[in-house]
This record gives sequence, structure tokens and C-alpha cells, in this order.
Amino acid sequence: MSAGEGLDWLVFGWEQQDGGLGLLRSSLPAEEREFWDRQLFTLVEVQRDAGAASSPSLCRLVIDGEPVALHRHPTSDPDPRRRIRTYAYKGVPSLLGPREVLGVADSWHTRLPDAAEGPPLSPAALLTLTPAIQGALTDRVRGAEPGVTPSALSPLAAGLPRLVAEVLRDPEAMFSCRLAAGADAKVVMWGLLDLLDRVVGTTGAGYWAFSTEQSDDLAAGLPRFVFLAEWPYSAKQSRHTRVDLEQELRPGDPHDEVAARLVEAYLGDPAGVAELCRAAGLREQAPGGRQVAALLRYFRRHPYGLSATRPEHEPEQQHWDDEGDLLAPRDDEHLDVLGPVPSMAPGPDPVTEPAGQDVPPDADRSVDTTGATKAYLFRTGRPLVRPPRSRRPYARDDGEPDLLESPEPAAPPAVRHGAAPDPLGADRTYAMTVLVNALRFASDGDELRSYLRAFPVSARADPENRAVLRAAMEKYGCFTELFTRLLPEQDVEHTLKHVTMCAFHDADMAATDAFACSARLAGRQDTPSAVVTRLMELVSYTEPDRTREWMDIAAGEHARSSGPPQHGTPGFPPAPQQRPDDRQVAVPLRKESRWRLRRSSTGRKRPPQAYSNRASGVEGPWVPVFIVVVLLALLVVVILTR
Repeated sequence: MSAGEGLDWLVFGWEQQDGGLGLLRSSLPAEEREFWDRQLFTLVEVQRDAGAASSPSLCRLVIDGEPVALHRHPTSDPDPRRRIRTYAYKGVPSLLGPREVLGVADSWHTRLPDAAEGPPLSPAALLTLTPAIQGALTDRVRGAEPGVTPSALSPLAAGLPRLVAEVLRDPEAMFSCRLAAGADAKVVMWGLLDLLDRVVGTTGAGYWAFSTEQSDDLAAGLPRFVFLAEWPYSAKQSRHTRVDLEQELRPGDPHDEVAARLVEAYLGDPAGVAELCRAAGLREQAPGGRQVAALLRYFRRHPYGLSATRPEHEPEQQHWDDEGDLLAPRDDEHLDVLGPVPSMAPGPDPVTEPAGQDVPPDADRSVDTTGATKAYLFRTGRPLVRPPRSRRPYARDDGEPDLLESPEPAAPPAVRHGAAPDPLGADRTYAMTVLVNALRFASDGDELRSYLRAFPVSARADPENRAVLRAAMEKYGCFTELFTRLLPEQDVEHTLKHVTMCAFHDADMAATDAFACSARLAGRQDTPSAVVTRLMELVSYTEPDRTREWMDIAAGEHARSSGPPQHGTPGFPPAPQQRPDDRQVAVPLRKESRWRLRRSSTGRKRPPQAYSNRASGVEGPWVPVFIVVVLLALLVVVILTR
């Protein structure tokens, strides 16, 4: 019988005579058995500690373009070695899809003959995946009960949002998932298919390869998704990206937010995910990175996606206005005492705009981060509060006005009072301008965090908003001093990475201005290492062919910002107050004259100690050293991201 007419099977176990693990019986011809025995041998057994309970598990592989399913089904033999029993199936691709393997492959072993050889299994005799079976598995993921819409995923699917976010972050990576307590890998994998099978892996069946139980993630030939109870302790480096499914989603992370929206739609209606994918313009067959980018763009334009899929319960920690901006949660207890930030004085009374038109009597007066009503905070119209005009006390006195300083309007009818100038000439960047100014003048840590919560949505709402944030980071040194003063030490690095991610989004790195700005920022001496590391990750991920160009720009900026040593600095002698005598001057002049004569006669180059980088103004080998350091750091980032 040919491979297309039936499902070939193989049975692995402990051999009676030889006392070793191997292929016991199969429907394959003798000439093919050795090949498949060698290909599958390392995956038929899951190493367990002595006394550990045995449990069934499923594995799907794609070998030479052919899908293969493994069903590890331990027997009840008291001998742990003879307890091993694994069934493998191949030959009918339509029966070996990822959903078929998860849903029904663990029932096929009951159809196998007891003889050492036998014919392939007829597809008509096997249990196939029906809509009822699919619906039952989906309900296990959602924790749904008849007639009740679930509000949270089932405990069996704990950690699924975390895994969805990581797959969206790097669709082509391989993942080693440490299961959360009480989670079932089969349920988690089914939920991952429900949520992302229209987003990633649409170009071929080889993407969805998995193992619901594995003893380690270090061996070669493992599938893309492996699930473990614990990661092994070893000096070897796993090729899989390790994902701890116990971790919660991070607020403000774009991929985490998209994962949360997909889960919300999935809880409301399993068909809601497909509806969102259609609305986002996802194609049936397209590279995963392009599909993820389309999904991110859609959710930036529609924070809650389709109105039909928005849950009735809004998370307490997230409040959005009708413009799609993130606001601080409503605080009814302190509603009467919260007002505008003390350092932000109100603007003059308008002449052409009566004050009674600012806030309608029936408007929602829930308090946001600046004390204004949430419907008016980030609009492009006249603001309710104006940023301070005085310079911050710790600002550098470089003789230049602040980048985002708000000048007085020339004429009230033409320029709205209190409106900050837009460096890019676009009115819509006003929201980010106000936000950056308010952040710089924050007076305590809680106030700082409240502004930071509004950064992700405002920064991702429009590329011009991100350009304002990039310019502010370059001007004010990444806000490092502000974060260090107002945040605990352990929060500063994470916050800097978060702000960097908001400013330099993946979609912007291909643009020349963002690319050059990121390189200049990385080359500054006062840029923290956390920001440099995040910028390197973005460049290596989005523009791998331009890493050398990026490092050249960063090295040039580093040389420019370093500058030549100044008199009076440590390690450099003070400037002479008066001319020394002729004897003190004659010696170096004679040496220089002799050197010039020798060079003209011998053609030798300038000595190393006299080397000078005239283009950059830096003496000594500092620029090459910086380039070497940047190259090594970039190499480490590339190795870790693979």
C-alpha cells in the first residue's frame, strides 16, 4: 500500500531480548525502518526523575517536508524502562495537521495490530477531528460553561497570553516554555493555534511543530515549541528562546497589549479572533513578520478592535479616552483634592473662546494624570492646562532654548494660548509635546509613573509623536537624571528600555531620521547602557544589513561628544599662565624639527604617540576602542536574540 493510501505506523519500546530501546514493529518496508528509527529515536523517550509519574504526551515534527506525529503513551509496567511505549504515524498529511495531532492522534493506537508487521491504517477506520471535538477543546482553553461568557482563561491555559506575546515579538524563533502551575501543555498549544494560526505559520505546515512534554531543550532536532516543567541546569546554550509562562504581561509593551486584545476577543467569542484578523487585512499566506506588523498597525488605530469584540468589563488599570490615549485610572476617593499639577500654571483667559465652552456641563469629569477631564487631555485643540515656561533647575545651560519650550503666542486668534511649538510642524504632535514637558517637570515618583503610562499609546499613535519623543531623548539625555532621582534603582533600567521602545518603534527604524537619531543617541557619552542595548537590539532585528553604518554614525557621535581634553581636567596639565623661557620652548621645537626632517628623508609615518584624529578632534585610540566595544556588544545581542 502506498503512502498516500494509508497511515503508516511505528511502535517504539523496550526490546525483550536485547534489553534496549528501539523499534518494535511497523508497517513500513524493511528498507525504510532503519531511516525512521534513526530519525525518531531521540524523541521517543522523555527522561524523568526516578519515581516521577509518567503521563501521555504528543509531538508533531516535519522531517524532509513530511509531517510525523508521535504519541508517547507509557504502559503500566512497574519497570520504568519497559514502561516506555511510543507510537509514530506518517504518510497522510491531511491527518497529521497540528490540530489533528492535538485533538485525535492519541486515540489511534487502539487500531494498531499486535503483529510485528501489518498494513497501514485506513483513514476511514480512524477517529477524525470533528467540529464537536474542536469546540470542546476550545471551551477547555476558554474555561467556558454552557450559556456563560468566560471572563478569564481556564487555569489549564495559564500562561497562554505570555506565549502569544513572545510569538508576536519574534515569529521565526523557537520557544522553550516552562509551564505555569496547573497548566496543561496540550490546552496551551491548542489555544495558541486558536489565537495565532491566522497570523503566523500561514506559509507552510512546518511552522506548527511542537512537543507537549520534553525533558530538556538542549538536544538537536527539537520542534519549534517545546514545553517543560523545569529548564535543565547546563553549561550548554539552548537554541530555543526560553519563555516563563508564569510571567504576567507588561503594560505598555506593544506585543503584550496585542496579545491581551486577542485574548479578550477570544473570550468574548472564538470567532472574534478571525473577525479581527480580517479587519486588520491579514492575508491567508504571508510571512509572519508582515502579518504581525499589520496586526500592530490595526490595534494602534483601534485600541479595542471591533466594537462587537470589546468586552463589557474594562480592566481597572487601563482607561482610554475617545482619542485612544491611555489615562490614569479614575480615583473617586480623591476626586475633590486632585487638581492640576502645581508646577503647571493655567494659561491666560482666552479672548475668543469663552471659558464655559472648554468643559461642557455634562462632560465626563473623571480625573486623569494632569487633572483635566479625560476627553480633553490629548486633543489637538486648546488645552485646559499649559506646561511651565521656566527651565528645569537641573537643565544644562548651553545657551539654547529648550527643545519643547512653549513660547508666548503671537496672536490669540491664530495661535491657541499655551500651545507648545511643534518641531515637526504637525498639530497632532501637540499631545506628545505636552506629555514630554509634563514628564520633565514631574516632582515625585508617582506622578512620573502616571505620565509614563500614557507614553505607549501616545508614542505609537503616530510616527510624528515618536519623532518628538526621539528629539526629546536626544536633547535631554534620555531623562536619565529625572528617572534616577524619582524611581528606585531597580526601576530605572526597565523604564529607560520602555521609553526607548516607545520612541524607536520597529516600524520607524527603516526611516533615515530615526535610524540616524538612534545611532547618535547610542554614541553619546551620557546615554545609559540600557538604552544602548535596546537600540542595538532594534537595529539588529529591523536593519541587520545596516549595522556597520549604524556603528559608524554612533562612533562619530561618540568622538564628537567626547571632544579633545581640556586644560585643567584630570590627567591633563593646566594651561600656562605666562610664556616660559626660550630654553623650555626650544627643546620640543628642535625635536619636532628633527622629526620632520627625518620623515621627509625616509618617508616614515608619524609615530603612534603623535597620532591625532583630526576629523573627530579626539587624540589617541579612543574611537577604535569604542567601535570594538560596540561590535562586541552587538555580537552578544545577536547571539542572545537567536
